[in-house]
Formats: sequence, structure tokens, C-alpha cells
Amino acid sequence: MTYQSEKLISLKSALSERELHILDIELERRKKSTGVTYFLWFFLGWFAIHKFYLNNIAGGIIYLIAPWLAIILLVFGVMVHDDAEFGAPTAMVGLLALVAYGIWMLVDLFTIPRQVTTYNEKLELEIIPSLNARKEAPGSSPELLVPR
Repeated sequence: MTYQSEKLISLKSALSERELHILDIELERRKKSTGVTYFLWFFLGWFAIHKFYLNNIAGGIIYLIAPWLAIILLVFGVMVHDDAEFGAPTAMVGLLALVAYGIWMLVDLFTIPRQVTTYNEKLELEIIPSLNARKEAPGSSPELLVPR
């Protein structure tokens, strides 16, 4: 069990039944789906849409830019193949970078469930303090979190 999961358990134990119900409703409304993430990875993985869906902006930008840089290096290396000192090593770096990107995509294939779980746990950790803040503020109730 991760530290984040242990923290969630202790925070949830302090909530009433009503607050737990509100938490479940809010979480159900905002949580991400493993199935949707796999769908996005399969059909739009090259564009890093699955990373952006999980709100991993930095990872998405790297995922989006990395293959294009590798392709540019590969093509540039092949185009200057006459220069043995520069062309071949550049093409090789581009090829290795593409292979590394492919491995990264495969790793994503097997880690998507963990990534979705991590996102959803962070989401819960965001929602619980707002429930507690509503409980502590005079004249307010946790029901205000639930959209109508």
C-alpha cells in the first residue's frame, strides 16, 4: 500500500456517512477511466492525448515532442550520410531515440491502470479538504459541493 493510499484511508475515516456519500458523488463525476485512457493511448497515443487526459501536462509535452525530434535527427543524419563523422552518429542517435520512445509507449501500456489510480487518488485528496473546510465553516454544509 502506498503512502497516498494510507493517507486517504485515514482522511476518509474522519468523514461522516453523508460526507462519504458526497465524496463518492464528486469523485464519480470527476474521476478518470482506465478504459478511456487505453482508448486514447491506442488511437491518439502519438499525440499524447492520454497524458493530457490524466492531467500530466509536462509528460504530455515531452511525449508529444520527443518522437518528432528523434525523426528529425534520423532524417538529418541520413541526409548528410556523406559526412561519416556527423551523419551516421546523428542518424544512430535519432534511431535510438525512436526505439526509446517505442519502449516508453510500451511501458505506458502496462502502467496506465496505475497512472489512472494515482490521478483518482490525488483527486480524492483534493476533494476531502474541501469537505472538511465546509464542515468547519459556520453556516455551511458539504452539500454545497454537489452540483445541481
